Amino acid sequence: MNSFDNFVVFFGYYLIFSFLLGILGFISFFVGKNSIDNHMRYYKIGAVLIAQLILTVILFYFFHTRFTNNLRDDISRLVDSNELQININDSIVSKYFSDSLAIELKDIKNIFTNHTGPDFKINVVLITKDKKMHLLFGRDNGDSTLYWIYVKDYKTSRNNDIGKIRTKLLEYYK
Repeated sequence: MNSFDNFVVFFGYYLIFSFLLGILGFISFFVGKNSIDNHMRYYKIGAVLIAQLILTVILFYFFHTRFTNNLRDDISRLVDSNELQININDSIVSKYFSDSLAIELKDIKNIFTNHTGPDFKINVVLITKDKKMHLLFGRDNGDSTLYWIYVKDYKTSRNNDIGKIRTKLLEYYK
């Protein structure tokens, strides 16, 4: 998973380069339009550069979505474990609370928000005998029951949420 994370991060940087090539493609179209000779050459170059931008955007979306879905699956496998322990802000929570939050974590999904973002983040660590995963739950500044889920263990998901959950379990944590 870590190498896939590095690939997605690299691909994100390549997307910037691809965008610049796409701009050159649009410029090539306009140069070709005003050029007397070789105008078809400029059109072809422009078409190739714009096509590579479109392909890069589609591939980036595909890889990022696949990475996000893999993380959601990892979380689901962790919360299905019988020996799951959850720490919130460096404190161990009760088995009942842990089981309730585990049920909520199985329902991570894309919830569209209207110009809102997380106010503050709560550190949550999922621990089993085989694996440990560090999460951040960002409470939405427009809806106090909506939490943005980040995974601190990977570069791609530190700043980009992997989805959101609705819960009232964390309302007392700050």
